[in-house]
Amino acid sequence: DLAMEARFAKRLPDLLPGSVLVGEEAAAADPDILDRLAEDRPVWVVDPLDGTANFASGYPLFCTIVALVNSGEGPRELIDRNVRIDYGKLRHLLTVNRQLNGNFDLLRHVIGEGTADSEVSSGFPLERLNQRENFLSLLHFFGLLSIRGLRGGRPQLGIPNQTVRRLMHSYLRDAYATATSSS
Repeated sequence: DLAMEARFAKRLPDLLPGSVLVGEEAAAADPDILDRLAEDRPVWVVDPLDGTANFASGYPLFCTIVALVNSGEGPRELIDRNVRIDYGKLRHLLTVNRQLNGNFDLLRHVIGEGTADSEVSSGFPLERLNQRENFLSLLHFFGLLSIRGLRGGRPQLGIPNQTVRRLMHSYLRDAYATATSSS
């Protein structure tokens, strides 16, 4: 994280003269750096390794986040439209024949509690997605749940950020609307 953030700090401001950088690691060490976001100049916001725990555990669900903030305004959308459409298809796993299924209740529990304890499966065949661990594993595979730690020797899965929490709320809302529109 630190080495990559230093590389971004050296190179990104050269792409846009007058811009500055706010990196996750630098802001953690010195919170006053966040004041740059209120300045009237472009600010690069960088998390060089979002999903550090996944990266360190060998899970392929990590990324680099780079956003440009102008006059305190960040980008309107941080998730690519095509990726958002693919993720949107997951909402169909909450209903069967326009009826809410157990995955709806499980997702509602995860959003309400913030975590769920579950083994992480390496495969999740469609015919077994109604099984708790397979559904949670699929959400983990898509990056909608991350490993927060261990409880009783089992992985504790949690919602990684507020953007994903809002996305999950929209799945619940859409599934409920689908189920109630047919009754």
